[in-house]
Amino acid sequence: MKHLLSTWRKKATSHVLYDPDCPFCSKQIQRAKRLDWLQLLHIQPTNTAEVIQQYHLDPAKVSGKIYTTKDGQTLQEGLDSLINLNKRVILLWPIALSLLLLKWIKLGQKTYDWLLKRSLRSSDQPTALNQQTK
Repeated sequence: MKHLLSTWRKKATSHVLYDPDCPFCSKQIQRAKRLDWLQLLHIQPTNTAEVIQQYHLDPAKVSGKIYTTKDGQTLQEGLDSLINLNKRVILLWPIALSLLLLKWIKLGQKTYDWLLKRSLRSSDQPTALNQQTK
């Protein structure tokens, strides 16, 4: 039984990379950490050189983004990463389903971009993405 549980946990675990300077990203990560009772999320900030090198990220493009990966090779970003993040936390499944529905009717990425821009506008922190949106 223990072997079966550990095998399931390995397959269900997701690595989450996020911009700690982004208020929207930080809020999503804080909520996920608090509710991740099964410990299926391995969360790392993207502001370290080792994370950028390990996942082959472009340092100029990580600002204001959340990335998820299951295998360490294929990165999801934007709406897809948010869906993957919410699917790993049982109490956030309704949000994952709502995001999937928005994606299906072709409004998901637009909604994600709108929420991100709205969050950055309300923030006083000068991030690279915040400068682009002004």
